[in-house]
Amino acid sequence: MSRTVCTLNANGIRSADRRGFSKWLARTQPDVLCLQEMRATEDDVDDALRSPAGYSTRWQCAQKKGYSGVALYSKPSPDRYSPGTGFEHCADEGRALRADFQDMSVVSLYVPSGSSSDERQQVKFKFLDHLIEFTGALVKEKRPLLLCGDFNIAHTAIDIARPKQN
Repeated sequence: MSRTVCTLNANGIRSADRRGFSKWLARTQPDVLCLQEMRATEDDVDDALRSPAGYSTRWQCAQKKGYSGVALYSKPSPDRYSPGTGFEHCADEGRALRADFQDMSVVSLYVPSGSSSDERQQVKFKFLDHLIEFTGALVKEKRPLLLCGDFNIAHTAIDIARPKQN
């Protein structure tokens, strides 16, 4: 089955909506939408943004208010959702959400940034090491896997917003 899949770092879902997210979603109508950096909980937004008409939605929010978080919007509904990657250090940061459909699995992923401190960079390295194990286990399931997200990795200056500051 052919599907349209989109991924977006929202940089705050409420901010994204003020910039036209809901209009874009209604116009584009992707079958699966992976969102990262929600920076909100489901209680922070209205019903139309939390669960747009025609979509099954699931959010994996950070415990820290206004921080990270991922979501999946899909039609049709997946067979199941699986939150997280099993990496305990970031378990409360809303970093990953998997949806299993009959013919494939989709993961919305938001890798931690290491730019704030050396300690946080070490957390990112550990998360990436764990991610190799996590995705390896998914690949062993012998089903198509789509890993979407913000990996917080910039190979060259053109790959990052404001390269001089960042």
